[in-house]
Amino acid sequence: MKKNSIGVHNLVFVTDWSEASATKAIATAAEIGFDHIEVVIFDPLTTATDLTVQLARQAGIDVAAGMALNPAADLSSPDPEVSARGEKLVADCLLVARDLGAPALGGVTYSALTRYWQPPDDGSRQRVLEAYYRLAEKARTAGVGLGIEPVNRYESNFINTLGQAAHVVRQVGADSMFVQMDTYHMNIEESDIAGAIEAN
Repeated sequence: MKKNSIGVHNLVFVTDWSEASATKAIATAAEIGFDHIEVVIFDPLTTATDLTVQLARQAGIDVAAGMALNPAADLSSPDPEVSARGEKLVADCLLVARDLGAPALGGVTYSALTRYWQPPDDGSRQRVLEAYYRLAEKARTAGVGLGIEPVNRYESNFINTLGQAAHVVRQVGADSMFVQMDTYHMNIEESDIAGAIEAN
């Protein structure tokens, strides 16, 4: 992917990633003049990976990859089965990102993208860290960066600020992990956006 490229999220154009949607979104992104398109991996098993790569090459644009966990697959969950499904989903999405030729997998990779009605339990942070230790190594092996995107308090109860995300990345201590900044969420949660960037 070109340095300082300008991209667009696939949800600007389509709400899924079927063959028809991929064709429409990539063609539209290229026609407008974007350098890349971010493909949301809704389901690693049904993502049209080969078609996406083919269409992107034909259109002359690059592919980025994103994802979000859900209530049934959530790293931070106190339910070990739900937490394990979350870790597997991130691991599977890393492989899809690799196959798409994306340099990284970003998004909400730590908790479900949903409204929580209670704070995280005492063990959430440790569960997430332990999962990230393993996932960071899988990301390194796949040659794909693994991002943590802080989202606002209405979409997660776990990581809402750059400082919280940066703290987790530093604790994991892996070069394969990074903080993904989203100005929409930062505008809600950061009292000083420039200061938050400088501090982290």
